[in-house]
Amino acid sequence: MELYAAIELPSFWQAMAGIAVIASILAILLIGIFAKWGSYWLQSYMSGADISMKSLIVMSFLHIEHRLIVTAKIMARQAGLSIDRRTGMSTHRLQAHHLAGGDVMNVVQAQIAAHRAGIDLDFDRAAAIDLAGRDVLLAVQTSVSPKVIHCPRGAEGGAQTLSAVAKNGVELRVGARVTVRTNLDQLIGGATEETVIARVGQGIISAIGASESHMDVLEMPSKISKGAMRDGLDTNTAFAIVSIDIYDIDVGENIGARLQSDQANADTRIARAVAEERRAEAVALEQKRKAEVTRNQAAFVLAEAKVPAALAAAFRAGSLRRPAMGPSPSLHRSPPRPQGLAHTLQPTVKSPPSMPVYLATPNYVLLAGKERLGPTLSAPDSASRYQIIYGFSDKQPYDAFCASDPVALTPYPLVKGYLQSQLENPGELVRLVVLDATGPHETELYAATMQSVLDAMNSKASHVTASFRLTFDTSTQAYDVEPLANAASV
Repeated sequence: MELYAAIELPSFWQAMAGIAVIASILAILLIGIFAKWGSYWLQSYMSGADISMKSLIVMSFLHIEHRLIVTAKIMARQAGLSIDRRTGMSTHRLQAHHLAGGDVMNVVQAQIAAHRAGIDLDFDRAAAIDLAGRDVLLAVQTSVSPKVIHCPRGAEGGAQTLSAVAKNGVELRVGARVTVRTNLDQLIGGATEETVIARVGQGIISAIGASESHMDVLEMPSKISKGAMRDGLDTNTAFAIVSIDIYDIDVGENIGARLQSDQANADTRIARAVAEERRAEAVALEQKRKAEVTRNQAAFVLAEAKVPAALAAAFRAGSLRRPAMGPSPSLHRSPPRPQGLAHTLQPTVKSPPSMPVYLATPNYVLLAGKERLGPTLSAPDSASRYQIIYGFSDKQPYDAFCASDPVALTPYPLVKGYLQSQLENPGELVRLVVLDATGPHETELYAATMQSVLDAMNSKASHVTASFRLTFDTSTQAYDVEPLANAASV
């Protein structure tokens, strides 16, 4: 009680003064608030925009422009849009869209335009389109009033032409106008105008390419637009194609004829190159043949040079004497040789037993059907002992042989595989190759063993040494076979 007695209560006038001070401060605060936000609140209140003073104060702290939000809500309210705080265009939603970086006024205007045109567009979808970077107001306007774009679009927006080729190879230059309207359902994530232009161009080129003739397209240009419209060109795009109209068709050059001409020129150049290659090969082969001729002539001269020495040796040995009576002995000449680049190296004088006979390496044989042709042997034991085929060093000898034989014969290359297979066969046969016979009844022939021919082909030698002589017997119309004295035993 003493403590309460010690506390001095304020007087009446002191309490009244404190209340007056507090009231003054409150009045000043109210006057300041009304001075700053009262006009916006009064404007929204009079227009029925439903914006509270608390929302205006919060906008100041959030650095949101009051006039933008107030104007947007007033426009929405006057246009008849729902501004309900739960389901409509509330102040909170407008603030959130503004803070997210959206264009509040553009969204409100787009909703008003959609509402007037009877298009179903709520605030959430309009805000999403705006935040996605699309101009939602332009999209609504394009949906109401379709837009015309050129296909193709030039660098500065001007119209150009597409180049397409019909099946007959004639080029057509086509210009088209595409009428589109916005598809609000696919505006988010849908492709832009560039995709539509590219697809329309592709459809036009495909339609022209499917035409049999360019005259069909000139006669009925609607085939192009109908063919392009059937492909669903506006799928997954932000637009719906209303129509494709062809406004210009020009006839270009004949691409097919030009391509055929270029191909013909290319084929001509290839043929010339191949011909030049063959000419060079022919020149090289000619030089090679000339070298072979020179080498064979040298070998022939060497063979002739050995004849005097052999005659001298025969005189000294006493094996060459003049008979007591009768005509002077004459030297037997070898059978005639075919002329050509490669021919047999038989000497003009029959070689004595000690002199070797050189023959050109054979490259061809003759086929009678599928069998290799050989001379007919007279003695039965010769036919069972020897296996002989004709061989030719060049084309001219076997041409001469074929001309003198009435049987149809076929020249065929003498390959190493055949010689190897014959040599690998077991048996006692002596396998020979008669070289450069000029006919089936030549007086005298020379033959080399298949082994010596194979060795000459492997070593690429130009000649082989004869091992056997075949002499034609006119009584039996067949050949007798005898080994040469200088040949190795077989």
